[in-house]
Amino acid sequence: MMEETKGERGRSVSVGGGERPRLTFFVVHHAGGSAPIYLPLARALPSDWEVILLELPGRGRTAGARNCANMAEVLETLLPLMARRSHGPFALWGHSMGGVIAYELAHALAGAGRPPLWLGVSASLPPQLHAVEIPRARGHDELLSFVRELGGTPEEVLAIPDIAEYLLGVLREDLLVLDGYRLRDRPPLDIPVSLFGAESDPMASLSRMEPWVELLASNCIKHSFEGGHFYWLDAVDDLAVAIEKDVLAVAPVVSRDIERKFS
Repeated sequence: MMEETKGERGRSVSVGGGERPRLTFFVVHHAGGSAPIYLPLARALPSDWEVILLELPGRGRTAGARNCANMAEVLETLLPLMARRSHGPFALWGHSMGGVIAYELAHALAGAGRPPLWLGVSASLPPQLHAVEIPRARGHDELLSFVRELGGTPEEVLAIPDIAEYLLGVLREDLLVLDGYRLRDRPPLDIPVSLFGAESDPMASLSRMEPWVELLASNCIKHSFEGGHFYWLDAVDDLAVAIEKDVLAVAPVVSRDIERKFS
């Protein structure tokens, strides 16, 4: 079952879970991205989890709406969506920019006394590196080159001028959020965390993600995949198994199929 919910700003797309889901699993998309690309992952995760794909405004069915201008607006947009959709145990996973957003959401929720069970950060540069690693060029050609280098967008899509300009416009606005983002001085995040990445990723390889550990209160689990920045597009089932395994390690009650074997 797939269900869509709209908020005042963003929206969410829900997959699975049935009437009484064991876990609410939130997914946060990458810069320039939107919810639908993560549907294969949502469908690969356990059917008794409700997977909710969060989506920022200004893309997809909210194209034309004003994008979030900074991280504070991102949190103001997504936290109410999460509050409306989660009434039990929940976890978070974010890819690329979504990893940073998920980290900030986890901090905000922990500060409010309702931390997630688990956080997954995928192909996401640690915030400490943003000042030197996030591209500052915002021209058409520079951004198009950046998108091609990272992969994940079919060349036939980028070859259509109107679509390419729309996609690059969304990406440009999302990168502005990261431009103004700075780490705050606060205690390390004290929840279980897993890092996911690929060594061939030209921007956020697993080795370049290492500084994430400085922001965490305990050791994290690391998963290395073949491929580039969008490694998971060719490894959806493997990623889903890794996510489920890590979540069940900290909260086995969230699955009815506790005897499931992992290879």
